[in-house]
Amino acid sequence: MIQITVARPDGVAGAPNPIMTAFGKPVPYTCFVRNEVNGFRKMNEVVYSVKGDGSKGPPIMPRTFPVGTWKLGFPALRSDPLLAPYFCPTDAWQELDEWAVENRGTASVPEMWYTEKTGRKVKDFAYGIHCSSAHESWGCIHIIDDARGSKFDYLDELVRTLINWLRDTTMAQPPEIQVVAI
Repeated sequence: MIQITVARPDGVAGAPNPIMTAFGKPVPYTCFVRNEVNGFRKMNEVVYSVKGDGSKGPPIMPRTFPVGTWKLGFPALRSDPLLAPYFCPTDAWQELDEWAVENRGTASVPEMWYTEKTGRKVKDFAYGIHCSSAHESWGCIHIIDDARGSKFDYLDELVRTLINWLRDTTMAQPPEIQVVAI
């Protein structure tokens, strides 16, 4: 079994960037989310949960990558600027508060706004590892630049290592790769 250890940050703006350890090497990342707790998410920037089947779920306020031990999946090429060039999925999920929203726009040009928590919990999936031009994530582990190197170099090395391990034909079955968020 291969393990990637992530010291989960608190999601506070200005907090020092943590380091995850992947294949014995330090990789800088952030898990900063904008939400109602830190006041960085505007109430008209509605985020929707992702169901276990990948479909859109009810509105939520994002939280950092969930604590736990999660399996890491095969890296996928992505063109979405928030997920490109690769997205490494996990089976991570967490229960979050569902939020009510209202349309303050028109039927033809909707503008959804958070109003209040509904009192219900929803499961949110689709957490993974990626890098992008954004400075925050919706809870994913977001590889970043640091003084030692480029985020794309870190991601490329991580993806190459993952692909080599997962495609190793000398093994009876591919190794299990776990992401341990503490």
